[in-house]
This record gives sequence, C-alpha cells and structure tokens, in this order.
Amino acid sequence: GVIYPLQTVEGQMRLAGDLAFLLREYETAASYYRNVVSDFKQDRSWKHTAGAYEMWGLCSYFLGAPRSEWTRCMESAYDAYLQVPAGRHAM
Repeated sequence: GVIYPLQTVEGQMRLAGDLAFLLREYETAASYYRNVVSDFKQDRSWKHTAGAYEMWGLCSYFLGAPRSEWTRCMESAYDAYLQVPAGRHAM
C-alpha cells in the first residue's frame, strides 16, 4: 500500500488534522480530513481513506452536525475498508 511519510503533503495534512482533533478544534480537524480524503481515494489507499472518513465523522458528530452527515462519513469508511485486500486491515 501507499505510505504517506511526514515529508508528503498528505502526511502533513493528516497529522495537522489529528493534532487539531486532539486540541478539540473539530472544525479545523474536519477541514483537514475532508481535504485529504480525496487524495487518499485517488491513490486507492483504502486504509488511509477509511481512517480519514472515520475522523471526519467523529468531528462532525462532536460539532453537532446532522446525523446524516456523520453517518455518511462512517458508511464511507466502512466501504473503504471493504476495498482493502483480505488480511490487510490492521494499520
């Protein structure tokens, strides 16, 4: 699979999203996850895609977004995990 070290834009965006999440800056974190998920999908890096969707969904939930928004994120994460080849689910 594709690896995103910190030297890549995708790796930095995911890290920035995670740091914002830890600081309870959920709007900022959601923005990073929303932006990076399309790059992960384009690269067909399904585990990274799923993880970004999960975090985006959690941010949406904590922000009080409509249930349809955060459930859509979680369903998209589930769909991305289904794309991962068998035996390759652990990160």
